[in-house]
Amino acid sequence: MIAWFLGLAAAAQAPERAPDYFASGSEPFWGLEIRGRQIRFTPNDGSESDDGIVAVLPRRQPLRGGYRLVTRRFTVLVRHLACEDVGERRFRDTVTVTMRGRRYLGCGGILLPPTVLEATDWRIEAIGTARVDGDGYVMGFYEGRISAQAGCNRLTGPFRQRGARLTAGPIAATRMACPGPRMAHERTVLRLLGGPMQISYPAGDVLILTGSGVTIRLRRV
Repeated sequence: MIAWFLGLAAAAQAPERAPDYFASGSEPFWGLEIRGRQIRFTPNDGSESDDGIVAVLPRRQPLRGGYRLVTRRFTVLVRHLACEDVGERRFRDTVTVTMRGRRYLGCGGILLPPTVLEATDWRIEAIGTARVDGDGYVMGFYEGRISAQAGCNRLTGPFRQRGARLTAGPIAATRMACPGPRMAHERTVLRLLGGPMQISYPAGDVLILTGSGVTIRLRRV
């Protein structure tokens, strides 16, 4: 009996797994998700409850360059055409949901890497083998300049990107001393920024910068 109650408690605390497929759009900010054999559409325009419309996942109807899903109350058209959302993130699919004659336009599927680093923001997750976290580990690329924090001071300077090659500098830094390993983290990132870097994307929202014997991992925000 105790084990049964513990199992229920663990299940209640377990985070909900990510959907098998997700799409969304704006004006209104609607959402579509597929989990297992269930599909849910939440129009967020006042036409339905906040829980949205849930249906059994229908069989795909293959189309050239995509597919269609037809439920009793709404239809989903997925086209494998790259789509950019209001946050300037690129997704693999362009998605249209039609319900009662109204069309909801948006993006879905796999998040694609940005074509360029310009106008993107990132959170530093690891510097070498050290995991890092917090507001003091960020990097952004705007108007040809890099702005970063690697645990301590603010770092800024010009950057240039040519394909998968990134160069930065000269880098200016504020002069605040920080306790613990933060200064070491900052010195490591400054060494990285001091030479050419190689850009790679193991996932659409994950950036790896490698150079000068240093590797850092960042996640898009």
